[in-house]
Amino acid sequence: MEKFPKSIKEWLILILKGVIVVALIRYLVVGIDWKIFLRALESYNLFLMVLGALLIVSNDGVQAIRWQFLSRNQCSWLASVESIIIAGFLNVVLPAKLGEISRLIYLRNFYQYPINRGIGIMVIERGADLFLVALLLLFSAWLVTDSQMVKNISIIILLGMIGTVFALKNMPIRWIRKMAFKIPIRIVAIYGLKIVNLLRRELGNKRMILVLIYTFIVRGVYFLTIVFFLTQIAGFALSWRELLVIYLVGSLALSIPLLPGGTGTFHAGLVMAAGWYGIPKENAFAIAVLYHLLLNIVPLVLAMGILFMKKIPIEGMIRVDRTDKITSCEQ
Repeated sequence: MEKFPKSIKEWLILILKGVIVVALIRYLVVGIDWKIFLRALESYNLFLMVLGALLIVSNDGVQAIRWQFLSRNQCSWLASVESIIIAGFLNVVLPAKLGEISRLIYLRNFYQYPINRGIGIMVIERGADLFLVALLLLFSAWLVTDSQMVKNISIIILLGMIGTVFALKNMPIRWIRKMAFKIPIRIVAIYGLKIVNLLRRELGNKRMILVLIYTFIVRGVYFLTIVFFLTQIAGFALSWRELLVIYLVGSLALSIPLLPGGTGTFHAGLVMAAGWYGIPKENAFAIAVLYHLLLNIVPLVLAMGILFMKKIPIEGMIRVDRTDKITSCEQ
């Protein structure tokens, strides 16, 4: 079968994304009563919204503790939280979670933390997040939805991750080197080996247990933030099981790299999940808009403050600087 030229593939992908975006917008706005939507927004308490914003900030702080631990304190908490805020800011404007790459570049440019170590830590973070989400999906499938499909997907993810960790820890290093140097681009092979070596060192039993504990705390803060917005700000009467399902659907929708910052997918996911438990579309959409707005504005404001105080240009967050301005990530 003849392959399409790259440009045609790109156009097809762009058209497909456009169709999905239009479908999301249609799902969100068709049949909605905008008067009810606006009344819901007007009813939110300003003080509670400020508390909600502080909860969003606290999640960044907890994530920074996990990064500091994974870096073996080579990155201070302050350096870690700065990089997380910068990444959150760029995720608002860049598609496909590309803002996460800026975290590595920021730490490399301004704290001289090696990019290969940062990639290794990010892989561990995402793996731990995925492992915990898979556990929660399995829990919700057994106790809430009783969906065999969700059970099967969760079990496949868990077994796949356990198998990957086992293979990384036990595969002979010569096999890994042999596979790495089959990669035609030498720099990719070298960086790949460095990352694999870091993962093998970090995948010790005790450290992985601590990583999972930190991850549980990170996701727990995120869950409590969602609970606060749904129950205290919006005033929805939902059980803990229902809140867990909405949290899981919202988390998965937020991670879909369709538009920057999970725009559209998060709103549709939360509206859909809340609708399962009798929450009117207008009220669910209103709290989704507020939460997503604060989720994006908070890192934007904090990132602007960091850039101003450190006199950092925007390009300094997306371009690797080879000069050694700061000698340690601990500074």
